[in-house]
Amino acid sequence: MENIGLRVSNLPAADEVTPGQMCPLADTRRRGLWWKWVGAIAPFTPRCSGLLIGTALLLSAPSAIAQIIPFPVPTAEPSPISPADGTSGSGAADPSTGSVDSSNSGDSGDQTDEQALEEFPPSPLEPTAEPDPLLPQLIVERPYSPLERLALRQALEDLQRQGEVLYQAKQTNAAFEIWYRELRLRRVLGVEEEVPALARLGQIAWQENRGDDVRIITERLQAIELEVQLDVLQPVNFELLFSVAQAYQSMRVYTSAVTLYTQLLAQVRSQPDVATEQIVLTALADLHVAWFNFTDAAIAYEDLLKIVRAANDPIAELNYLQQLAYVYQKGDQPVQAIAIQQQLLERYQLDPLALSRIPLLKIELGDNYRAIDRPDIAVASYQDAFTLAQSQQQYGFASESLYRLADLYTTLNRPLDAFTVYQLLLTVNQQSYDVIGNMNVYDQIGQIHRTTGQPDLAIAAFQQALQLAQQLSYGAKATYFAEQIQQVSQPPAEIQPPADGQPLPETPPQPEIQPQPEIRPLPEIQPSPEIQIQPEIRPLPEIQPSPNTQI
Repeated sequence: MENIGLRVSNLPAADEVTPGQMCPLADTRRRGLWWKWVGAIAPFTPRCSGLLIGTALLLSAPSAIAQIIPFPVPTAEPSPISPADGTSGSGAADPSTGSVDSSNSGDSGDQTDEQALEEFPPSPLEPTAEPDPLLPQLIVERPYSPLERLALRQALEDLQRQGEVLYQAKQTNAAFEIWYRELRLRRVLGVEEEVPALARLGQIAWQENRGDDVRIITERLQAIELEVQLDVLQPVNFELLFSVAQAYQSMRVYTSAVTLYTQLLAQVRSQPDVATEQIVLTALADLHVAWFNFTDAAIAYEDLLKIVRAANDPIAELNYLQQLAYVYQKGDQPVQAIAIQQQLLERYQLDPLALSRIPLLKIELGDNYRAIDRPDIAVASYQDAFTLAQSQQQYGFASESLYRLADLYTTLNRPLDAFTVYQLLLTVNQQSYDVIGNMNVYDQIGQIHRTTGQPDLAIAAFQQALQLAQQLSYGAKATYFAEQIQQVSQPPAEIQPPADGQPLPETPPQPEIQPQPEIRPLPEIQPSPEIQIQPEIRPLPEIQPSPNTQI
């Protein structure tokens, strides 16, 4: 029941009453309003004082439409006053619908309501029937004063801390009950304070894998978004909608976040506002990257690159070039990645502090050139990466570039060139004490000797790998290398002629095995803090570019 203040309608004002209407008006005031006031104030006001107040108000009212000051909300609903005939107003049957058997319809209605509550429970974000004790008790309907809002805000901060304490104590359900109460009261302070709280709780719900809570909070955010966008009387609240989009993003509601960010981007571009456009584009790009949508992320970063170049901001330009190189690399767009990486390479070469980034960039360039079928340029990129990494004592990048180079030679069916690279890789791994790396290198060397028909050298390489596996107590690898040695040591099985005198099947011609060139031992490399001695590297054979590929 709302604040019990009666507004008398459908009665003329006192100064508009004609002589013929005076008596009915007085009779209405005397009988109708008198008994209504008595019934309204009886449950919570002494009868004598209620009669006096009611009489005074009626006598002092200038017109029948005057608004009477409401009384405080009662704690219990007053019982309805029965009409003169003794029947309850709520129990009287509607003659237009016919009488209803209350004994049957009441039970079925209660069961239906209970089933509906079980299937569709009320949202914990909706206000409850009973007013919350933390809300200020108002005598009249009015906005909360600044002091009342401040007191309520402080109480809500206490509720938030109580929920955090319970959450840290692993009492998640109890914490969410308190937080939901906080959110219901936050709505009283306005959506500007409600949305950040929804985002905070939604992120926790997503982290705890509480799907129902994520759905409830998402639906509330969608209702706020729709309400703001449909309010044609007020300008669109950009900051509020941006907060809603950020809340979607924190809860990983990808589609809703992308849709709202896109709408905000169109709104900003219509003004235009370059600074705000940059903020929205950055949020949109980060969202796409988080969901591995590298194609759309690249579009956003390209727009950001245009903005900072127009503003002549070299620091931001370098940042967006790096982001673009990353998304193009991850998005399997090698041609676009090469164009951006070449620009980055020019920037790094002019900055002495950025020289350490060149080896990794050269490795990525080699991968992209290999992807577009340009192995000749890929070989040169890997070699440059190794040379720079070795000179800067970046042994990890040096090893990685040699691994990529050896794998490229193996793919091109050039085992001797791959063997040369693996020999150099052994020395580099010794510098960085990479025992597992050398174990894998000996495995590759053994496979090369086995393929080229040199079983003795293959056995020797597998034995070196077996010793390293035993040194590392790597049981699975030790078993693998022992099996490899056994397979290579077994003589080839003799082919028995057919019993019926049939001719032997034709043996396919074996590829001609090129003789192994003499491999000079690589000099031992001692690491030095000042000068790094480079091992002698024989020039690798030049690879002719493919005639059908272009870059």
